[in-house]
Amino acid sequence: MKKTDIAAFFDNCAPWWDSDMIRNEAVITKILDNGGIREGVHVLDVACGTGVLFPDYLARGAASVTGIDISHEMARLARDSGVTKIVATPHFKGVPEELEAIPFVRHQFRMLQSALKRDVPQVELVQGMEVLCVPQTVELARRGLLPTIGKSRYVLTEFYFDASAGFMDETLHALRSLGYSPIVAHPERYGAVQREPGLARSWFERGIVLQVNKGSVLGAFGHRAEDTALRMLDRGA
Repeated sequence: MKKTDIAAFFDNCAPWWDSDMIRNEAVITKILDNGGIREGVHVLDVACGTGVLFPDYLARGAASVTGIDISHEMARLARDSGVTKIVATPHFKGVPEELEAIPFVRHQFRMLQSALKRDVPQVELVQGMEVLCVPQTVELARRGLLPTIGKSRYVLTEFYFDASAGFMDETLHALRSLGYSPIVAHPERYGAVQREPGLARSWFERGIVLQVNKGSVLGAFGHRAEDTALRMLDRGA
């Protein structure tokens, strides 16, 4: 499915997205507690949608909240929730052949950025990408060619769902040694993490940021992803 199709789907869902959500206070409390949401912290919410959790972050005294999402209409609703910054993260397969697509992606980003400035001027759009990590990815990192979030050293990473624990661990270690700060997208959906409860926690304890999908918590990606997500939230990864 193309990114434009995904964006269009969520644009269509945006008007009733929040009203269809069932709020689970116990799960939300675990998300906030295990995410370390407290006074003075800076929050990055990946796939934030309409910003449904932003009032909870702010209620705990977060100094700032940055949301990442793909949908224009979600951005409008996020603005109404108090969001001031969103990071766009289209997919990037971490191989040299993908580099030639970056100028096109940047052009598309500038078009979207212009549209948001016109229609939702209160929301700042920041460029990023979601990097699919494969064996060639570390070499791109050594050459300083990995797309990061804004001008930071944070890089949103993902893996194939059947990637081995060893490969993921080695890749994350290599990225950190090269000065990057990895954010691991949806770890609860990786088979190795589902089989090895301590894997994600070991990343978290080494300072790697973990991003759990809301859909996993709500059971949208199957019971294994849901069970793993809830276990991670319950145990603090």
